[in-house]
Order: sequence, then structure tokens, then C-alpha cells
Amino acid sequence: MYITKKEGIPVEVFKDTIADLKYKTEECKCVYGIVGTFAERWYARFFTLNIFALGRLQFEIKKFDGNYEKSGYKLVNGDIVIGVHIPRTGAPLDYSEVKKSYKKASEFFKGYFRGGVTPFLCESWLLFEKHAEMLGKTSNIMKFSADYDVFEYGLYEDYGEVWRLFDRKFEGDLSALPSDSSLRRGYIELIRRGEKTGYGRGVYLYENK
Repeated sequence: MYITKKEGIPVEVFKDTIADLKYKTEECKCVYGIVGTFAERWYARFFTLNIFALGRLQFEIKKFDGNYEKSGYKLVNGDIVIGVHIPRTGAPLDYSEVKKSYKKASEFFKGYFRGGVTPFLCESWLLFEKHAEMLGKTSNIMKFSADYDVFEYGLYEDYGEVWRLFDRKFEGDLSALPSDSSLRRGYIELIRRGEKTGYGRGVYLYENK
């Protein structure tokens, strides 16, 4: 069953995509203690059919900014790639589910690409290089990161982004941050040392199967 004949989007994809409304509401409850949202600008991309949830991950068609080359495959400024987003669903970032999402996306967007490779682009705090010091290689985050050739790293000016990990704003009191995981403990120690947090920008050249 499809939402419209014109777009040919399965109802399953619509349901998975629009579920982000629920995720963002739960996120607001965690961070601010109230039912609501603080990501209102994000929603427009769902209703304009610019972003889709395909399994565990979300994807959108976008233009590549920069120049990239690996093993003879090139991306130049303006090339079409698939942007990757990792929604906060409340479920683990299970690597087997992540791989299924890439397969679904390669099929969903196959009309945009030729050849045997689908280029994915991800810019996320999950690709922060310091995670290798905090997590083992078998962790879900490190497995996710390992697929990407990270060609650019950046640092945040303050700790305004750590709510994504701690489900609350950091207001200067480290003792108020939950420390029930290796990653959370690693970030607490990083902040204690006065170091900055950051993100990575990487390309995953998915071989279509």
C-alpha cells in the first residue's frame, strides 16, 4: 500500500518517518522535563518529503560540499549524496539494523545513482575521534563509525551539544550528569579536563548488493 501513486512511498516508510514526532517529544521530556519540542524547524523536512526513515536510520538527498576521493571513487562539490541522520528512538544503535537501513536506502534512492556504489554522508557527534579512547571496537557506536572514512573533524565552542548523550543540559555541575555508561563517563572526564567535544564528517561508500 502506498501513500500516493505519484510519489510511490510505502505507508511503512511514512509511519517510520513520522514516528520522529514521538521521539522528539520524548527527547524534550528528558531534557526539559516537559512534553513538547525544541526542534520545530526539523519537522518541515518530513512534511516536504525531504527526509525518510528507512529502518533504524533517516536519510535525505543532498549535495556534497567539498572534494573527496577514495580508491578511485570521486565526489566533487555539488555531487548528489545521501545524508544520514541517527534519530534518538530509545533503542540501541544495533549494527545489524544499521546495515539493513543502508540496504533499504540504496534501494529507495537507486534512481539517483549509477554503478555499484551508493555514497552516504554523515556529519555527527557520533563520529567524534575521541570516542576511540572511550569505547571498545565492539561497541555499536564504534561499529557505526568504522564504516565511514572521516575526512573532517570539528570542535564545538561549548558543551551545548552534550544533551544528546546525557538527555539533559550541562549547567556546570558534573555531578548532575548521569555516569551509567562508558561513553558518559568518558565525556565527564573530558569535560573535567576542560577539553572540547566535537563531531566528524565522513563518507561511506556502500557497495550495492
